Amino acid sequence: MVPGTRWSTPAHWALLDCPDTVRLDRPTAGNRPRNRIDEATEDAAQARALVPTAFDGGADPSALTERVLGWTRRDGR
Repeated sequence: MVPGTRWSTPAHWALLDCPDTVRLDRPTAGNRPRNRIDEATEDAAQARALVPTAFDGGADPSALTERVLGWTRRDGR
């Protein structure tokens, strides 16, 4: 077991992401303040830099599901 964790194998991280243009359109429709939109965009950029595997959240749900399942079977052990 890895000290300080509840599991015995390494964790594998993936990011469910969307393009910044989509991210900008979504909160604007909800009348969110610009600083919240900017924070979300900055957070996404940081996540992209840190997480090696990313999936496009705007993809067809069936295709996205297949890609995620394939990744978990291959890399997510």
